[in-house]
Amino acid sequence: MTTYREAGVDVAAGDESVRRISSLVSRTFTDEVMEGLGGFGSLFRLDTTSLSDPVLVSTTDGVGTKTQLARRLGDLSTLGWDLVAMCVDDLACVGAKPLFFLDYLAIGRQYPPRVEELVGGIADACLEAKVALIGGETAEHPGVMEEDDLDIAGFVVGVVERELMWGSERVEAGDVLIGLPSPNLRSNGFSLVRAVFHNIIHGAEPLSHDERSLLQRLCAPSVLYSPKLQLLSGEVRRTIHAAAHITGGGLLANLQRVIPSGLCATVDRESWEVPSVFGLVEDGGAISSSEMFKTFNMGIGMVLVVDQSADREVLDALSSVGLEAVSIGRVDAAARGDLRARFLNGDSE
Repeated sequence: MTTYREAGVDVAAGDESVRRISSLVSRTFTDEVMEGLGGFGSLFRLDTTSLSDPVLVSTTDGVGTKTQLARRLGDLSTLGWDLVAMCVDDLACVGAKPLFFLDYLAIGRQYPPRVEELVGGIADACLEAKVALIGGETAEHPGVMEEDDLDIAGFVVGVVERELMWGSERVEAGDVLIGLPSPNLRSNGFSLVRAVFHNIIHGAEPLSHDERSLLQRLCAPSVLYSPKLQLLSGEVRRTIHAAAHITGGGLLANLQRVIPSGLCATVDRESWEVPSVFGLVEDGGAISSSEMFKTFNMGIGMVLVVDQSADREVLDALSSVGLEAVSIGRVDAAARGDLRARFLNGDSE
């Protein structure tokens, strides 16, 4: 008679993974968490005593094919950090504070040390973001995924006072665009990266020193914007009208999501220095500049749309919390048609 283990699922190894990650997860718990790991649902008591009109906000995301670079490098420690960043920084775009986080891990074979490494990265980022990691799921997929293959996804819920929500409805002509720096690729555009460096990522030979150094630069963990933005005073936060998380699709495609009809965000590409890691990708694949800007964040990981009277105040406040941001453009009446975001030289891509 065939057993579950003979079919490829190791329940005992799964139990060992849970044992290993329990202490990692519990250190992220806040006072609102009512139950630890092991139940069928995670309990969180929402304290609304300090909020007059609270709005719950939820987001979900993954890290895409960056997992394949980390897999080749043999270092999964930063993937969990990236996962949390992708989720909580989406949440930050409406001004929300994250409350609790859940993760989903799909793997070819249950290997407890690898699960511990992945969840450890998630827990570290949750501590940084001040969000409780209250649950998750690890699914073993024998015969469907290769033994060392994996994919991860996350889900976060946050809360924001309704009158303090950021959004496109608050954006006005004259608003200033403030870019938050990203020193690396974060977790976006890695299908193109994999095409450019295919022979290194999918090679059978051990990595050379230079190849390992390249993959380490490409796999550098994401900046976490959410906890820094939470440190801004209420007065400063009121001067921020909207925010755009620059993920897949690049700067203009994401920025136009928060620009209402009739207005256009104009971005000066010369207002910041593009980090050198993007040049490695551009040169390695002979990629055009326009394609790079349509795919990667190019050094700007988030854009705040700020009241024109408060741009200096916001820049100073961001600097005080460790974000050396820069003014990269402004919002004006739409230049032509329905174009909602463009570069200063007139290009829309």
